[in-house]
Amino acid sequence: MKPIHIISILLIAFVLSFLIFKNKDNTSYEDFQTSKENTDKYYHIVGNLDKTKSQIYDPLKDPNHFVFVMIDNKGNAEKVIYKGVKPDGFDQAEKIVIAGNYNGNAFHAQKILMKCPSKYEDKESLNGLEKKS
Repeated sequence: MKPIHIISILLIAFVLSFLIFKNKDNTSYEDFQTSKENTDKYYHIVGNLDKTKSQIYDPLKDPNHFVFVMIDNKGNAEKVIYKGVKPDGFDQAEKIVIAGNYNGNAFHAQKILMKCPSKYEDKESLNGLEKKS
């Protein structure tokens, strides 16, 4: 066998194993109820911060422990535990996406993504133009 054939076979095997591994890491967007029913799966959940509930975060005691309550898009409220630093602008976020799985009595998030409010109210104010009726 020529060296080019061996390299080609190894390259094909590498690409196939990468695609199989990547496919196993697929996640879906669900709600808290679905994540409770399937605790072994990794989910993305979209929702809002429940501002009526207090947050637990003391960076002096443990900067990598953040607990809050989130309401998913179906109205289910759940406690979320994040082993990481509280993200900047978290309290001002319009929407929150958490990624992780349900374990015990709370959702354990490995990632937190936020949609922050826009700096600009509308496109007209961005361009310095006023809306005319």
